Amino acid sequence: NIKQINPNKVINIKTQDATKTKWLPNTYDVAVSNLPWNKQISVSHITELYSKAIKEYARILKQDASIAFIGYKPDLMKKYLKKEFPQEGREIHTMKIGYLGQSPTIVFCTINKTNKV
Repeated sequence: NIKQINPNKVINIKTQDATKTKWLPNTYDVAVSNLPWNKQISVSHITELYSKAIKEYARILKQDASIAFIGYKPDLMKKYLKKEFPQEGREIHTMKIGYLGQSPTIVFCTINKTNKV
């Protein structure tokens, strides 16, 4: 879908397990994740999934970065974003959406790792 927004721009999209990637630390400016909602893919421990995934994003994102998650547990996402990105420059916003008869929430977080508390 992202290529349809701007078909003339070269966009490098990569996918891996969000809890343990092979990517180098401080590599990416932006991360977007559609973590399982326990709808199409069964998740035994959603709290563990969110905790591990957000910790991994903290490792691979650059000093100033943005991240967006789509899911059903925005308060849980925000809890782990605050834990892994405790710095002063962090901003978190949410937006509820409708998608194929479902009502997930998008959680956006902008990060400025250079201003750690």
